[in-house]
Amino acid sequence: MDDFATHLRLLAAAVAATEGPVVECGAGEYSTLWLHAVCHGKRYVRTLETDAAWLTRFGTMGSPERHELIHVADWAKAVADGLLDPPAGSPLWAVAFVDSAPPQSRAPLLEYIRTRAEICVLHDVECGTYALDPLLKLFPHRLDDRRHPGPWTAAVSMTNDLADVQARSDWGGLDGQGVVRVR
Repeated sequence: MDDFATHLRLLAAAVAATEGPVVECGAGEYSTLWLHAVCHGKRYVRTLETDAAWLTRFGTMGSPERHELIHVADWAKAVADGLLDPPAGSPLWAVAFVDSAPPQSRAPLLEYIRTRAEICVLHDVECGTYALDPLLKLFPHRLDDRRHPGPWTAAVSMTNDLADVQARSDWGGLDGQGVVRVR
């Protein structure tokens, strides 16, 4: 599997196991297109991206009502502007996908969003330089997809036991092979 798509299994399982809005921190050829196709007309998606040129690749698919594509100058400003807060009428994001650049933005984003999302999905969790380990330990529920040599993906939650996510992560008779319950 392409290293840029190793997150799709847990992201798809988390989206399938929940209802409600989705926020994506960091646009990607796989995640953004997949979220748009699966959620279009059914769920609100907000994609935030720091690279304006990269975001233009997805420019024709956005609509303020269903899939917002928003360029953010920096992540601290996005937080201050409320872009990581759930939309009006929703107490939480159903799923928050964090695959942002620069990589050092991921820990502060996860810290902010961990109580604002039912399930957080993070790409590249095996990379120690991203400083995610201390934060990941705060979540009582965690699944890792370690099926590939790397990058690994984690689904974490403060409230959801992730049993439905784990059950839905079985693609093509793999019986959840490689999806490890950490907590």
